[in-house]
Amino acid sequence: MTVGHETPLVWHDDAYVPEGPWPPGCAFFAPPDSIYADFMLSDHYRENVAQHRRPIVVTIPTDRKYCVAFCVDSHPTAEEKRHEAWEVTIDESTFVNGERPLITVKPSIHIIGYYHGWLTDGVLSDG
Repeated sequence: MTVGHETPLVWHDDAYVPEGPWPPGCAFFAPPDSIYADFMLSDHYRENVAQHRRPIVVTIPTDRKYCVAFCVDSHPTAEEKRHEAWEVTIDESTFVNGERPLITVKPSIHIIGYYHGWLTDGVLSDG
C-alpha cells in the first residue's frame, strides 16, 4: 500500500454499480441480496438507519490486484462487538451518480492485512 495516497469516492446509482472486481473508491448501496443484508450490520444500523436506507459499500484500495469491499454500516468483525459501530456521517444529498458522496467514517478503517486509513468527506486516505 502506498502511504499518503488519496482516493476520492465516486457514487454509483443502482443502475450504474460496476461489475466486480471494482476499482478503488466506488461507493454504492449494497444490493438487497448481498452479504451486507444481515450478519455484518451493526446494531446501530439495524435500530436507527435500516428503515431509511440500504447499507453503503465503499471499495478500499489494497496492495493486491483487487479492492476490498467495506460496509460503512458494519460492525467490527468479532461477534461480541456487534453492538459497536463506526461513527458515520453522511450527506445523502450528495448521492449523485458520478459525483463524490460526502461520507465520513470515524475512527479509522482498519481491515487487518489489507488496509488502514481514513474516510473523510468522501476521500479515502492512508497517510
